[in-house]
Amino acid sequence: MLQTKRGQLARQTITDIRFLIVNAADQRSVDNVGELARRVSFPVYQDTERAQIWSQLGGEKDDLLVYDRYGIQRDCVEILFLMERYFFSNIPVQNQYIVS
Repeated sequence: MLQTKRGQLARQTITDIRFLIVNAADQRSVDNVGELARRVSFPVYQDTERAQIWSQLGGEKDDLLVYDRYGIQRDCVEILFLMERYFFSNIPVQNQYIVS
């Protein structure tokens, strides 16, 4: 989904947006991180019990965190809500790009 959105934004000449994935720390996610990394063209970071990346970012597994170009978090969207919005409107990435 993010890979598709990245292409859509690029076609609109919005190219200075960065995506990354924080893969969950559970064993199933750890086992599948290689497949996930092969499916996208942006970085995939592996969370661990020790690193607690999601906790440090103030999010949870499957959240989409949107930061503006100044590094300020502007939105946090849960995946189920995101999937609904994805089919009917733009995800917050494009909206924040235009606003900031």
